Amino acid sequence: MMGVGLKGCKGYTLISAHRDGGFIADALHLQGFRTIRGSSTRGGSRALMQMIFKSRDEKCDFGLSPDGPKGPREIVKPGIVLLAKKTGIKIYPVMWATCRQWRITSSWDHFYIPKPFTRGVFVFGEPLMIHAGESDADSLDRIQAAMDAVQIRADNYFK
Repeated sequence: MMGVGLKGCKGYTLISAHRDGGFIADALHLQGFRTIRGSSTRGGSRALMQMIFKSRDEKCDFGLSPDGPKGPREIVKPGIVLLAKKTGIKIYPVMWATCRQWRITSSWDHFYIPKPFTRGVFVFGEPLMIHAGESDADSLDRIQAAMDAVQIRADNYFK
């Protein structure tokens, strides 16, 4: 769904190098997005370096799911702090929710699929700037708080 909500963005999306990530990458490519493949468990260092170089060369943005490939779900991982500190780009918390959906509770992230013809919403939070001198723990706490607030707004939109 993020591919729908962010259509027209000229950046890159970080997608897991796992086989399942290939399906997501293919879907995003069909929507006109560019991807970088990697995660904290597979090719993460290479992906981080690619994002740093692309940020400097192209002045582009990145879309990524900050909870990583193994969870726990909805808990921000330190890679986003490192990326923000190395590139100076702002973090924009974005969440989406739908009125009706199917939940895949057997997956680690409780992935959900919107039901046909349901209504949906994208909620954007205020941008966060991560400063080089700020501790990683404080940065993570700020990002987590912002993501949680945006998630609550998105989840409560249809209630």
